[in-house]
This record gives sequence, structure tokens and C-alpha cells, in this order.
Amino acid sequence: MTTRKIFGPCSIKQKIVMEDNTTDILLVGGGAGGGKSSVCLMKYLPNLGDPAARILIARETQPQLKMSGGMVDESYKIYPHFSGIYKAQAMKWIFPSGATIQFAGIPDEKALAGWQGSQLTNVLIDEAAAWSQNSVLFMLSRMRSSSYKGKIQLVMTCNPDRHSFLYDWVKPFLDEDGVP
Repeated sequence: MTTRKIFGPCSIKQKIVMEDNTTDILLVGGGAGGGKSSVCLMKYLPNLGDPAARILIARETQPQLKMSGGMVDESYKIYPHFSGIYKAQAMKWIFPSGATIQFAGIPDEKALAGWQGSQLTNVLIDEAAAWSQNSVLFMLSRMRSSSYKGKIQLVMTCNPDRHSFLYDWVKPFLDEDGVP
């Protein structure tokens, strides 16, 4: 008998994140341990059947992605169940359809030059508050595809940080207590 695993949201908020296919930019905030990264790894599961899917999961450094409990480590709990094969040197999952999910450390604006010419369908910036606004806008300019059937979307996770450029992005949507 084969045991099936079910992957899905653990809360209404996670369900909203997973099912959002209308917004161009989705910011997923909250405190540490709230499941932001996990839900974002699952968010891309419906895209894996599209051979044109080119998904990038980025963070400031590769060690942050590769550490125990980091995004790469957590992806091993999910993507093999969808016949994904991980290529460690490229830090990339390849799926039977041809869809890919690649991890990359992008430490600063100088490193963005290596992404010039890339065509990405979805980008997840984990801990986006550590990035500059220019870096995020550059990654937005890499999001394009003539054959992708899904929603081209930038998703960013972050912990609350009033010193991040993201605060200016969300400030109009906060109440007097700073709550969205």
C-alpha cells in the first residue's frame, strides 16, 4: 500500500497566500516561525506541470538557503513527492515537465549582473527586508515569458522591519497601530 502525502496550508492566511493568482507582487509578512517560507515553497506546486515555469527562490546568501532548516533543506520534504530531481551544483530542482525551481544567493546589487538576460516566471525573495529596493525592482524586470501559462508573480517574505524599504510600500495599508 502506498502512503500519500498531502501538502497544503495550515491556516486561512496560508491558504490566501497559496491561492493568490491575481496580484503581481505578494508580500508575506509575520514573525519568525509563522510558516512563511514553507507556504511559499508549496505555492509553486500548481506550476510544476508547465514546462515554461522558471521559478527562482532567492535570499541574500547561499549559506542562508543551504543551512539546516533553510529553504533548500525544506524543499527536500516537498519536491521529491512531485518527481523533482535536485541538482546540487546548480541548486536547482528539475521536474518531469521541464519546470525548474532554482535557488540563488544574491548578496548585493553587483551580483544582479549575473541575472541579466534571464527570463523568470516566478520569483520568491525570502527575507526581502534585507534587500534593496533597486535589487527587487531589477528582479521584477527579469520576470517575463511568452509561453508560461500561469501568473507571473513576485512573492516576498519578510519579518516586520520599519527600516526596510518595504515599510514605505505597506505604510498606506497600516492602521494607527501599524497592523495591516
